[in-house]
Amino acid sequence: MGRNPYQTCTVCGAPAEVSAAINAELAKPPGERMKLRDMEKLCHISKSAISHHTRKCLPKHILSTYRSTGKVDLKNRRVIVEWPDIGSGHHRFTLCFEYNHHGKPIERQQYEPIELAAGQLRDSDLLLVVEYEQKPIRNPGALLSPEQRGRS
Repeated sequence: MGRNPYQTCTVCGAPAEVSAAINAELAKPPGERMKLRDMEKLCHISKSAISHHTRKCLPKHILSTYRSTGKVDLKNRRVIVEWPDIGSGHHRFTLCFEYNHHGKPIERQQYEPIELAAGQLRDSDLLLVVEYEQKPIRNPGALLSPEQRGRS
């Protein structure tokens, strides 16, 4: 079953102090912030809802907060997501939002991720870094093909 497009984000719809606490925790550098599953236990909001909020709502929330307080000039700024490439150890960069010389978002007809090379990054870019948590495999035998399982 798909997500209802009219449903609001669980974190955004939570009481103001709860969503503010989650946003403050998510604003910390990845090594310093609480893990999503620990946040889930504290606030009783699923880690998938918090993850969705991080990807979909938090960048807009941060930018709108900075825009309203005047702390960041959005003129000619871009929001870029840095994705880890697990196999090669290199990172991929995807352009998410781009602002014109008036600080207004540049609208695109269709949203297609725009891949950027590391050399195309600018000093003025806002970079959102994605890091994956690595956990041990609990049932390694499940990853074997039927032929491999028969041999062991």
